[in-house]
Amino acid sequence: MKVLVAKPGLDGHDRGAKIVAQALRDAGFEVVYTGLRQRPAEIVAAAVQEDVDLVGLSILSGAHVELTARVMRGLAEAGAAGIRVIVGGVIPEEDVPALLGLGVARVFDAGTPLDALVEDVRAVLAAPPAPAPAPAPAPAPAGPLAGVRVLDLTRYLAGPHGSQLLAQLGAEVIKIEPPERGDPMRTVSLHFQDGLSAHFVSGNAGKKSVTLDLHRPEGRRVFLELAERADVVMENFRPGTMARLGLGYDVLAAVNPRLVVASVSGFGQTGPWRDWASYDLVAQAVGGGMSLTGEPGQPPVKMGLPVGDLAAGVFAALGVVTALYRRGATGRGTAVDIGMMDVQVSLLSYLAHYYWASGQVPEPEGSGHPNIVPYQIFATPTGWLAVAVYGDHFWPGFCRALELPELSADPRYATNELRCQHRESLVALLAGHLATRSREAWVARLAAEGVPAGPVHRVDEALASPQAAARGMVRRVTGPSGTELTVLGCPIKLADGEAAPAAAPTLGQHTDEVLAGLLGYTTDRIGRLRRDRIV
Repeated sequence: MKVLVAKPGLDGHDRGAKIVAQALRDAGFEVVYTGLRQRPAEIVAAAVQEDVDLVGLSILSGAHVELTARVMRGLAEAGAAGIRVIVGGVIPEEDVPALLGLGVARVFDAGTPLDALVEDVRAVLAAPPAPAPAPAPAPAPAGPLAGVRVLDLTRYLAGPHGSQLLAQLGAEVIKIEPPERGDPMRTVSLHFQDGLSAHFVSGNAGKKSVTLDLHRPEGRRVFLELAERADVVMENFRPGTMARLGLGYDVLAAVNPRLVVASVSGFGQTGPWRDWASYDLVAQAVGGGMSLTGEPGQPPVKMGLPVGDLAAGVFAALGVVTALYRRGATGRGTAVDIGMMDVQVSLLSYLAHYYWASGQVPEPEGSGHPNIVPYQIFATPTGWLAVAVYGDHFWPGFCRALELPELSADPRYATNELRCQHRESLVALLAGHLATRSREAWVARLAAEGVPAGPVHRVDEALASPQAAARGMVRRVTGPSGTELTVLGCPIKLADGEAAPAAAPTLGQHTDEVLAGLLGYTTDRIGRLRRDRIV
């Protein structure tokens, strides 16, 4: 009988799959081994070409159901549904029924003895073919980063926001936290959701939590074992901290040359300010953006959103994905260096170029725009209205929507350049007119004319809007106590769908699962680590 052993996904090694393949050969089976990180389509093609009787999938990535479903669908589409499929790996018990429902003949835990596995394979091949199962509903998409494992050392908001984006895209993100205390954001919050700090939930949904004391030699040894099996490490300590812990990039790369190590800090790993401390407020200030925020002639104002933190997190996630893509070509990981100030300077965008071109330092414009009119917010009886007449082609429709045809014919306002020259008189006229009706009425009229406009929503209004609901930007998940918990959705929408959301973890919720399932630690060993306060 002929067996194909394959390892789909992006796991860091294939030792287990090779051991199983050799055990089957020793037992007299003809074995085809496809190698590391095969795509489901490649596994199906190999199974059909080699005319095998059984496919064994070794999966450690956390995307068991999705990857197996792709193989099963591929075999059916290739007319090879008679090929039996077995699955082995670190598989949560709750995933086993779903795998069997797909038509998998057997599911083996990673700790299954080899002789028992061989005998079960014989039994599967000796049994008459099972009737084809009824088509099962397609499992929820695992996300485009399924199979990517991230060790997340980040705290507060900038780093966690970036690693949370990776989790929303399907990566397995394992948050490493100090025992007993955890991420400081677990306690720094005005409000709590199901016993979890709302601040913590906002940056850690969909992650696993493992407690580990990196200041202890044994804790660092455990971390290096995890790093050997990971694709990414993310951290946002001050520059030099990882090296002082004995976990600098050179050490991590020696353990796992394919590892991507992403660092987020206030000012990056180089430069005269690299050792300065920073938070969101400081990043907004030093990057220049705060000097542009607020009303003319008034003191600088920070943005209502923590853009210094959040933007750094987005760029960190982009840097990680870029490095993973590059690794596909080179076979090696790299270090990714994100400075919060760098990100804020990059967001100066055209305002930096205005300064270079003119020599004039940009000043705050309030809600307005330095060279577009009207492009600002206006008061209405029911709230504020944002209007963006960005281009002369919108001007006639804007005038029709406001029922002010005389404005369209007024030579003072015929072009945007002229409207900028007469900004004061035009804005005063529009403000008085827009104050006569509700913002809802104006939004409807402006939308009918195709003019960009919208209500200035409060937070509650934005979250409750039908558009946010239609786009899946407000998601409901099961919290730690079993009650419903509301989290934000992922703004990256792919045609294949997105990974199912999950709640933020409780402190150390997955310590035993990860140490036993990923590292093979026994219950006694984990207990000793806990008694010694390593975990």
